[in-house]
Amino acid sequence: GIEREIPLIAAGGISSHEDIERLQNLGASAVQMGTAFAVTQECDADAA
Repeated sequence: GIEREIPLIAAGGISSHEDIERLQNLGASAVQMGTAFAVTQECDADAA
């Protein structure tokens, strides 16, 4: 049959470089981060 490699993308609770390294060492191809950026000036989230 046809073999495919499906990337694993980790998400949730990732807040540091160490978290990313740990997840990549566990086999993640990438990480999805969102909440960590909600408090940056670049984010258009409402300040209220």
